[in-house]
Amino acid sequence: MKNFLLPVLLAIAIAGVSLGCAKQNALMAASENLSGKWTWVSTDGGIANNIHNTPASTGNTMQLEFKAGNTYTFYLNGAVESKGTYQITREKSIADGTDKDVINFSADRKLMILSLNSNSLLVTDNNYDGTTSLYSQSGK
Repeated sequence: MKNFLLPVLLAIAIAGVSLGCAKQNALMAASENLSGKWTWVSTDGGIANNIHNTPASTGNTMQLEFKAGNTYTFYLNGAVESKGTYQITREKSIADGTDKDVINFSADRKLMILSLNSNSLLVTDNNYDGTTSLYSQSGK
């Protein structure tokens, strides 16, 4: 029986380490893909989907810059609004129940990543009747 249990326990331990490493690698990849400056394009949502904001409709420009060392700077109309550090974690989406990457800002704010590619970043506040914001890549 001992000869059978040892390989099974070893296999379970290796699988656990492999899954943990894969999760860490995925979080690191998300952080690397965020690197650069992102310009706000639009925000939609709210109760009855009544929010439809853009730079043209609000008169405001916003940029979010992610830098090395997991630091960020948020600009409003070209001026620094906030800065600090961030971490990428995973949380369950209230919309579809799947686990998604979340940007946790040191300024007590977090945004769930709905999609991220080299040109666009789509995030949500992950709240019922919440908002979704689109950013476009404006520089690495």
